[in-house]
Amino acid sequence: ESTGSPNHPPSGTPENEKHDQPTCFMEDQVRVLEGALPPCQIQVLRDHLFCLEKKEWGGGRCIPLSAFRSLRPRRWLSGDVINMFLQLVNVHHPEIKYFGWYFMSQLVGPPIPEKPDAPLDFHYELVAGYAPRVFENSANLFEQETICIPVHRKEGNHWSLVVVFPKKKIIEYYDSLLWSGKEYVETVYAYLRVEWKKAGKGDHIEAGGNWTLVSESPPGTKEKPNKQPNDYDCGVFLCHFVGRLFTNFTLPHTEEECLVARNKLALLILFYSSIPKKDWKDHSSFAEYCVACDVVGGGNIE
Repeated sequence: ESTGSPNHPPSGTPENEKHDQPTCFMEDQVRVLEGALPPCQIQVLRDHLFCLEKKEWGGGRCIPLSAFRSLRPRRWLSGDVINMFLQLVNVHHPEIKYFGWYFMSQLVGPPIPEKPDAPLDFHYELVAGYAPRVFENSANLFEQETICIPVHRKEGNHWSLVVVFPKKKIIEYYDSLLWSGKEYVETVYAYLRVEWKKAGKGDHIEAGGNWTLVSESPPGTKEKPNKQPNDYDCGVFLCHFVGRLFTNFTLPHTEEECLVARNKLALLILFYSSIPKKDWKDHSSFAEYCVACDVVGGGNIE
């Protein structure tokens, strides 16, 4: 995939995309959802679409407008969009924790597109505060069920995912281009070794049992895996990989299904951007979104 910052559309945006394309590209999806969501929620979505057309953005408390626009067709998703999705997952499924997309970028150093084969660096000092901030202390990290770690690969603008199952002592890698994640899985394991020692559990993490590192994507499947049908929907696949951890998210097969999945994600973020974070858990829109993603190409949510 082309190079570029995960928080900004890369310079290689396809030429046939009109940059003045209306932001309300989700209007068709609003109509699809009209029979499934309460009228008050539909009105919230329409109000936001109206504000976007007027270049007013009421969701700034969640993600900036520039990040939200990365959900338009044929663009690489912003790291802010991925972080917000992971935040929503954690609110509704507290057993799934996450590190923000910048964690791995800080741990291994910035992308080097001109040197795709360069070995990864290891900068624990830059991420030493993550475990205490997310889990209160390093020891609690190893008591978690699931930890999702987005990866912005050093080769350029490509998203993939590392998932840690601390209780099961498993680290898995998910990649929509089916690239190997050996270096990333091993780097996360090196990070865990440091945290294990920091938690006072001993000098060697292996003393607590052997870990299984799975670097080929997708792990644990005998069927032919889905591969993204283009070079810009890796972030959409990342979100669906996360969804498959707690429900039956269907991975998109075609360009059209990727667009539908992207629009549903946009609608989800539009809605939750309109309500205070303290109220997120009380709304059913996330569960309804998950049902919609069980069949990516489906119409009304049942």
